[in-house]
Amino acid sequence: MSATYQKQNERIYWVDALRFIAMFLVYIGHLGSAAGRIYGFVYLFHVPLFFFISGLFYKEGAKIVATIKISFTKLIVPYFYYSILS
Repeated sequence: MSATYQKQNERIYWVDALRFIAMFLVYIGHLGSAAGRIYGFVYLFHVPLFFFISGLFYKEGAKIVATIKISFTKLIVPYFYYSILS
């Protein structure tokens, strides 16, 4: 069964594992030159991997403009709220 047809509350374990790998690669990327030779390799794909994971859950029937507006509001409102607090 594909990820788009899963019930909303069901965990998709291979996606969770992929997210863990992506987070670990970001951690390695933040080590900088201390990561050694793997540093350059990690930067080839770790951010695009997050975009790929996000794209797995995009609903086909969703309108792109409405989705962008909702996502923008969910991110920007808390950003400004916490920026003002700090």
